Amino acid sequence: MKQPYSVTYDIRPYERNQNGNVPFYQISNFLQDIAGLHADALGWSVDELLQGGKSWVLSRMVIELDEPVTSNCNSFTLKTWPCGADRMYAYRAFSLHQENGDRIGKALTYWVLLDVAKRRPVPMPQEVADLADMYPEPPVSITKNRIELPAKSDPALSMQVLPSDLDINGHVNNAVYIRWIEDALQLHNLKPSGFKRMDILYKAEVKLQERVEVILDQANSETVQVAVVRDDDPVCLVELRV
Repeated sequence: MKQPYSVTYDIRPYERNQNGNVPFYQISNFLQDIAGLHADALGWSVDELLQGGKSWVLSRMVIELDEPVTSNCNSFTLKTWPCGADRMYAYRAFSLHQENGDRIGKALTYWVLLDVAKRRPVPMPQEVADLADMYPEPPVSITKNRIELPAKSDPALSMQVLPSDLDINGHVNNAVYIRWIEDALQLHNLKPSGFKRMDILYKAEVKLQERVEVILDQANSETVQVAVVRDDDPVCLVELRV
């Protein structure tokens, strides 16, 4: 069995928030970075796919942290590996480790293969599914459970999409949604570092100059439901748990 792909990242000051912690949106950037590096090593990079008119698009991401990545942590190691595929999704697992090797987090991402011209998913090649046979089981269970819309409808934050929010596919980068959500939480006296689990489902593309709103609903003492909406239609749904 193959070992997971591993990279050690030094944490720069600009990757921390005002409390010295590494926020969820920066962790998602690290996850996407190592996922891209490993996809390239396996021959499934975005650059190679674009030559055939296709690209990877993140559909869902679950991040679970045993503890925040704090100012006491100067570097950490990420490990990643492909862990399965079905007709429409490829799954990638991650584990996050302190400098002493202790695991402090885990994650799972769901990817679709997009026809760039048609902006539609295409069936997942069998070769992608076969990769999982060479690697360990994922540390986070693959699930298709629903993420509920917030019961409240008053926006916690509103913004217009700027050029710096876009990625190589011409739509809002996945981590930007998380940054918006963490901003909305802090504006409403909810500390993002107080949550250990983020389950985020991307439902639609958002493009330049479109306006979006973030809606929050604290369902109970342990759960916050979040939606990013455009013209009242949810483009991103999130469940946060303490």
